[in-house]
Amino acid sequence: MHYTKKPILFPQLPIDIRHTYDILRSMQRVSVYIPEDTRKRINFIAKAKSKAESEIIRNALEEGLERIYPKSASAQALLDFSKKAEKIPTPPGSPTDVSVNHDYYAWGGKKKKHD
Repeated sequence: MHYTKKPILFPQLPIDIRHTYDILRSMQRVSVYIPEDTRKRINFIAKAKSKAESEIIRNALEEGLERIYPKSASAQALLDFSKKAEKIPTPPGSPTDVSVNHDYYAWGGKKKKHD
């Protein structure tokens, strides 16, 4: 595989500012409404830890999402779903190549070779 480096947009800036710019360029801006008490807690924590409110919010979101929706849980859910799907009775003569030829069954055309 061939990897290329992204061009540096502002080579005249000090390295730490360019690094910050690269990080911000990869993030998405999201606006949400939060209760006043939550906003005060964020502000208090940010001041107590000498960190930006945005960093506190990002960390809280990441930790909360990981706790509520662990990444491995989504993969496990897919495996559980596939096991349940295997138990669904299918009528005799049902095609066994649907995963390979889904376009054919949905839209017509030519079938792909099925092993």
